[in-house]
Amino acid sequence: MIAFEVTINEHKLVDAGIDGLGVLTASLWSARREPSLEDQVNQEYPPEELMLEVGGLMSARGDELEEHHSWLRKSLEVGDVIVIRIKEVEAVDEPETIRTDNPELVRKAKRLYFEKLKKEFGE
Repeated sequence: MIAFEVTINEHKLVDAGIDGLGVLTASLWSARREPSLEDQVNQEYPPEELMLEVGGLMSARGDELEEHHSWLRKSLEVGDVIVIRIKEVEAVDEPETIRTDNPELVRKAKRLYFEKLKKEFGE
């Protein structure tokens, strides 16, 4: 399988990969936000953020649900050196977390979005 070998400042952190059908991602971002009172209370969205996240989605097979895999979510600092080597491997590291969506919540969210679109387009 295709894997991402992720190294930060010459320290290998993870080999991440999705076996079979799915998507593998590595996202690097910097964000500066205007802090709001709500953000100051829950700290979900700090005013400044520099992050690396490695994850993926294993596609549903048969009766199985999609799985969201997360190998790494790491705060970074200016000057960090990130290397992502793409390689072919037989096995990868276990993800830190694996999450499946609740099918009933997905259905409800789709229904709400459908109703919103109907209002927007007047049908």
